[in-house]
Amino acid sequence: MKKGDRDGGSSLTGVFFASYVKAINEEEIDFYLRKSNSSGINKIINDFLIAEENRNIENILSYYSNDTKRYWNIYNPSKTEIENQYRNAWKHTINAQNIVKSISKVSANTYILNTNFRFYDLKKQQYKSINSKVRFVFDDNNKIVETSGI
Repeated sequence: MKKGDRDGGSSLTGVFFASYVKAINEEEIDFYLRKSNSSGINKIINDFLIAEENRNIENILSYYSNDTKRYWNIYNPSKTEIENQYRNAWKHTINAQNIVKSISKVSANTYILNTNFRFYDLKKQQYKSINSKVRFVFDDNNKIVETSGI
């Protein structure tokens, strides 16, 4: 087993308890149940996070509008630019996961994701955990037109 392998935790029907970060509280297990427990835009955001965690670039890009206005600090990015950002981040991390705390609607097409983002930093050879809030803006077709940290 190499450093960063998920096998360091125990598994229960596909759910691993991330002992390398800390034991996951029962409330946080809903991360693993997101796909079946949400609807509407919340489901879209949860399914998008699952695509990110699975590093499925084609699926990830399918959530973005062809007319994306903002991807973090890049304005009016092409899908190729978005893909390059993902691939660059993936060179430095493994085992990324989001523990969703909440998804709040703040206006007609704008939502705030409050999450605990966990990953293994390959350069520092350690797990990290970051609490963050991410702003999503959707178009009328429920495609992401903006995403940024707040």
